[in-house]
Amino acid sequence: MHFDELNIRDDLKATIKNLGLNTLTPVQKEAIPAIMNGKDVIVQAKTGSGKTISFVLPVIQKLESKNKNLKVLVIAPTRELCEQIATVFRGVGACLQKSKDSYAL
Repeated sequence: MHFDELNIRDDLKATIKNLGLNTLTPVQKEAIPAIMNGKDVIVQAKTGSGKTISFVLPVIQKLESKNKNLKVLVIAPTRELCEQIATVFRGVGACLQKSKDSYAL
């Protein structure tokens, strides 16, 4: 499955493509649809399996000016991992910077 097959906004698809992402990993294929359908998930997988994109992409997808109640808690065990997650949020959230709405990322 490819990212462009997901039911996400076109600007988000373009951002994902610009990041060089094309094919979903097994983790992403399972987690992204579940999260987008409002399910809570717990994922355990090896480094580099695509876990971070698995939760960042649905969160960014749900950020809309009419959705003021979206809350996300990301818990990471180290400062380094926090910085990596923040970098992914900023990269995927780049499409929001171009929209007329502004969000704090």
